[in-house]
Amino acid sequence: MKKAKRRAAAARARIMEIVATSLVAGTTPHPALLEYVQGKNQEILKRVERQAEMEKVKIKKRLRKKNFYRTQAWLKLRHETLVRYGAKCQACGQTGGRIEIDHIKPRSKYPHLELDPENLQVLCRDCNAGKLNYKVKDWRTNNLV
Repeated sequence: MKKAKRRAAAARARIMEIVATSLVAGTTPHPALLEYVQGKNQEILKRVERQAEMEKVKIKKRLRKKNFYRTQAWLKLRHETLVRYGAKCQACGQTGGRIEIDHIKPRSKYPHLELDPENLQVLCRDCNAGKLNYKVKDWRTNNLV
């Protein structure tokens, strides 16, 4: 199978070379060869355009993910959550240190719940880091304010 792919790639390269050489020499290559080369160029162009579009989508997703925590809606909801539950980790009870607002169901899997107040809990940095994004653990039931 690999040999066949190599042979096909070599044949395509040879055809491209023949067409390029004849064009440089000022002669007209066979119409079938020209058609083949133009078809391959169109395929390559379409592939490059698809890759560029996919890259744009990835960049937009990254920007959206980064900028979410700076939006007014998030900052307001974060403040409301801290007022509602207090600045105390709902998993271990820690009051000092860095307190974070955690999405119970992670944003990566449940983007429609990112601004739902019922999907938020207050955790310390260590508890939040230990939870990761694949665990759906609600610590709020332990110590509601």
